Amino acid sequence: MDLGKKFQPVKKFVRLVIKQFGEVNIGNTAIVTAYYSLLAIFPMLIFITNLLPMLGLKADTILPYLQTAFPSTVFSTIKPIVMDFLNNSSGSLASVTGILTIWSASRGVNALKMSINQVYGVKDYDNAITSRIFSFFMILLFAIIVIVAFVVNSFGQIVLEYLTPIFHLSLGWLDAFSKYKSLATLVIIFLVMVFLYVTLTNAKTHLRYVWPGALFAAAGWMILTQGFSIYLKYFAKSVLSYGTIGTFIVLLFWLNFSSWLILLGALLNSTLERYHYGKIEPKKTAIKRLYDRVDPMNKDNSKKKKSTK
Repeated sequence: MDLGKKFQPVKKFVRLVIKQFGEVNIGNTAIVTAYYSLLAIFPMLIFITNLLPMLGLKADTILPYLQTAFPSTVFSTIKPIVMDFLNNSSGSLASVTGILTIWSASRGVNALKMSINQVYGVKDYDNAITSRIFSFFMILLFAIIVIVAFVVNSFGQIVLEYLTPIFHLSLGWLDAFSKYKSLATLVIIFLVMVFLYVTLTNAKTHLRYVWPGALFAAAGWMILTQGFSIYLKYFAKSVLSYGTIGTFIVLLFWLNFSSWLILLGALLNSTLERYHYGKIEPKKTAIKRLYDRVDPMNKDNSKKKKSTK
């Protein structure tokens, strides 16, 4: 009897997860997110790879992290593109063309924002212009996080190489640091996921109920990438025989599954919020206040819901 009471919260949480999953059409939402992510991924690569060389980062430093984050087939396709931009970076391209590529990539961020809001069950109050401007700045912040993560990891190895002869450290430290690229990539993806879950939703969130979904999505992404590479290597050679078309098919499937993981992470976080706080409330942003002022009926309805709660 005591054992049943002990697991009662777990049963309640699982039932809530199942209920939330049934109410949100993650399958269709993931497809839409994957499509816009496909349009955004190459502009993002162009922008970031034009900025990284300005910080003194070389291709040999960056490529191992990308190889861990992408399936082998996808990596072999984007590697020449990344190498070209890393070796032929120009400030003018990063500043002028960079703005255009960010604007193009912002469509993917906007689609992801709408999807996460749908999972949390809150409205997207932004209009087309404010959504695009918001997504534009989110792309900039996202790029800054990725660049800082690359710099920290690269700088860490440089520091170890400098300190090893001074303090007579074992070369094993350097070997260990260079071997655990996967852990560094996991940390980068985790930080990006936390950033996305905090900034892209219009719902009130608490950080302690954001990191579980971020960790789930980051770990799932790493497992998916490695599993996808193994599957393509041994079981899907016929798809790869189609060359570039086959690579884009693989990229679409991988982006679709990745979108599933991101949205499932958001679902886990939203379920934790509902489990501990009940109904999820929208953020009191400037856009939300303007929306209530323009549409008073929405404000009245929200007050009625609070009074009947």
